[in-house]
Amino acid sequence: MALAIKISKSSGGGIDDYLLQTKSLSITHQRSPIAAPMPGSDPLLIDLGQWKATIVVSGTARFTGTNESEGGIAIADRDDLETIADPTAANVWHDKTITLTDNTDSPAKAYTVKISSLKLDKAETTDFYNFTLSMVGHLG
Repeated sequence: MALAIKISKSSGGGIDDYLLQTKSLSITHQRSPIAAPMPGSDPLLIDLGQWKATIVVSGTARFTGTNESEGGIAIADRDDLETIADPTAANVWHDKTITLTDNTDSPAKAYTVKISSLKLDKAETTDFYNFTLSMVGHLG
């Protein structure tokens, strides 16, 4: 059974949601202290206390126009993924804050993210695309 990850953005009068049919989810929390070299001394280490989450979601998406849903939420197909990642699309996701959660009723960790890349691969013998969606953001 695939993981069900919900991706949401707030827009004018409501919230747009999609479910991602996910095979894998990778979340890396990273802290990046600054190391400044000091002549004739140990480097000066400055930690600003900022954490960054890098999230990579991989899965499958059906071909265009399937219009399938689960629990009233649309399952993202290839066109939906391309719209989500395209900064010039009419239904802009690029400049919005996107929330990424699991699709359960239990309290879930929510990540506020921006999309950094989308990769789509089509298998020759299927009607499915494999996708890898990379995002950067923070918890909460």
